Amino acid sequence: MKQRPLLFRTASIFCILCALCSLFLLAGCDNENVGSDVTDTNTSTTADETTETAAPENDTDEVILVKDGRSNLKLVRCYGAQKLRDGVISIQKKIKQFTNVEIPIVDFDEITESDFCIVVGRDENFPETQSLLDKNGYGTYGFYYQNNRLFILGATDELNEKALNKFLTALNASVTADKDMILKINEIESEFVFGNWLENVPHPTMEIDEVIDCNDSTFMLLKRVASQSMFDSYIEQLKKTDYQQVQQNEIKNMRFVTYQNSDGQIMVSFDAYSKNMKIICERFSITSAIPNVKPETGYTKLTENKLSVLSLNYAASCTVTNAGGLSLVFTLEDGRYVIVDGGYKADSSGLYNYLVDNNVRTDGVTIAAWILTHDHYDHIGAFRQFVEQYGKKVTCEYLISNTVPASYETSKEGATANISDMSRYASKFINKAKIIKPHAGQKIYFCNVEFEMLYTHEELYPRRAAWINETSLAFHVKVGDNKILVTGDAELQAIDKMILMYGEALKSDVLQLPHHGYTNIQQAFFDYVSPKCLIWPSNEATKALRVANSWHNGLYQKLIDRCDACYVADGEVEILTLPYRFGDQLQSYTMDFQTRR
Repeated sequence: MKQRPLLFRTASIFCILCALCSLFLLAGCDNENVGSDVTDTNTSTTADETTETAAPENDTDEVILVKDGRSNLKLVRCYGAQKLRDGVISIQKKIKQFTNVEIPIVDFDEITESDFCIVVGRDENFPETQSLLDKNGYGTYGFYYQNNRLFILGATDELNEKALNKFLTALNASVTADKDMILKINEIESEFVFGNWLENVPHPTMEIDEVIDCNDSTFMLLKRVASQSMFDSYIEQLKKTDYQQVQQNEIKNMRFVTYQNSDGQIMVSFDAYSKNMKIICERFSITSAIPNVKPETGYTKLTENKLSVLSLNYAASCTVTNAGGLSLVFTLEDGRYVIVDGGYKADSSGLYNYLVDNNVRTDGVTIAAWILTHDHYDHIGAFRQFVEQYGKKVTCEYLISNTVPASYETSKEGATANISDMSRYASKFINKAKIIKPHAGQKIYFCNVEFEMLYTHEELYPRRAAWINETSLAFHVKVGDNKILVTGDAELQAIDKMILMYGEALKSDVLQLPHHGYTNIQQAFFDYVSPKCLIWPSNEATKALRVANSWHNGLYQKLIDRCDACYVADGEVEILTLPYRFGDQLQSYTMDFQTRR
């Protein structure tokens, strides 16, 4: 629901009667106007020629800027962004263009308390600007009339510009046949820029640099240069609200805290290295709260935790020497599955057959969570086909995905897998899966397995990803003292960011090789991870090409040489028991890509 500024609420009956009386009195006063003084209409006029008149009432339905070629309006000089300073001049020019009245531009110390004036952007000389922002949610912008002032206002420079453009458009519509300028207040309202935003988000005491649309009722308040004390201060603000802390986490340079109430969650992070502070606000409309912020208890153990790197149907999907794709299946102790991606469209039946053939539950196949790293056909193709083909045959409890906004351009391929799409797919399972939109630093538990989110596209802001691979969800899977690092197709930007954020905290026993061993990423990443076991998400032919010394100076051959084992997504599937120990006897499984009756 859109919020309307409090000062534009419908006038009370009393105020309406007062307004009618005022109009009656004005009719006998040669049309002298509230908020406007009068000078000769035949020449260009300035405020120096005006006299003081009564100010408009706060609840009036209109604000008169120019009447009969006269005005006592002043424009307060803006000291914000250049576009806003230029905007003040644009207002002056537009009013003169339509009315031949030149409104003076003055400094704050040139106006009196009773002066009728326009103020663009947040200005510390006008406390009303901050109080108006506090009353209206982040993402709102508009122009507001209060105490003989017209405030053109948004929470950031970008939103101030939107408010200014809206005001300039409204000026066009305010011109009457007599070349007066009369703004209709009841047509002025604040706007939600990105849709249904989470309400009641406490405004930080520090000034926010940007408000960023993160897609699907989620937005980010970004402070580019922050401090630990700013982070702590905002946490203290959250403690005074109805939001409750559900989780906190520290990973090397990073601090993360998650607060939730029934409407949504606020995720606050601080990076001591980059000094970025991010406040991610997510409204629970399409998405849901994290189901388990601690290990689950009370379930019946049916099997050991396991990890399978499924082989893919490359012959049906790609060329032999450029084959990639990712399909990981974790088996939980209670027999449920956690799937990562799933591979190509042609891998849907193979994935379903694996789940059925290895199921140990008596109530059918249950997917605790299906995690989607990013929207590329070799990762999400099987998922889309699976829900159409087998959705009504299995239970899926959660879909986990953090995708980019529809407006986010990441190369000609575009970004199409938004959460709204996930909602449509979620309804195709027996039970209609719930959707979790994960953020870096959050932990999600299924049975005794921890999924710790390390990276989403949100971590790049205010930069943008070069293409979709850089928006890949990356996370640690922890089983006992083991860590498995899943990276999707993370490449240069994403890998570099994770190095800066986490460094040696990236250490893992098992590594899913980023982007199928294609990219020339930093050697430092492999040094920090230092895996014992490597998962290579391609076929053998593609792997053979990429371990050659001619491929990125032998980067990947050196990586294999330091590992105890390397499992390729090709041929016989080997099922690793978790925690992973080199030398453990492995189970095997032969993929069947045929559609079964």
